[in-house]
Amino acid sequence: MRVLSAVAKVALVVGTVGSVGLMLRVGGHKTSGILLLLLFGVWVIAPFVGLAWIGQIARHWPERSQAMLCGLTLAIAVSSLAIYGEAAFGPPQPKPADGSSWLVAGDCGFCGGGSDWFETRARIGDCGIA
Repeated sequence: MRVLSAVAKVALVVGTVGSVGLMLRVGGHKTSGILLLLLFGVWVIAPFVGLAWIGQIARHWPERSQAMLCGLTLAIAVSSLAIYGEAAFGPPQPKPADGSSWLVAGDCGFCGGGSDWFETRARIGDCGIA
């Protein structure tokens, strides 16, 4: 168990540092702004901070539960590095959507939330939908 715990701790550190480094490689050269980069940094680091915190609590857990947490830590570290590595070194990604995506999302929300209004108007027949 000690070996697995040590490997998980190393994976936690390597996963955190590697994921942040890959995130900076992808987003550091863009003119997104420092605030957005910091928010992405918090997003990337959050799972690793959570795993470290749970790892401290897990010292009092049964050995089987600790082993499962170590396995989860390894899986998250490896998958995180794979995902961010693909984003950093993989083929170029399509350009992200501009502000019009917010307009489309707002329209979808309005239509979804206002569907009762449209159904009522259609039943009455004054809206031209029925």
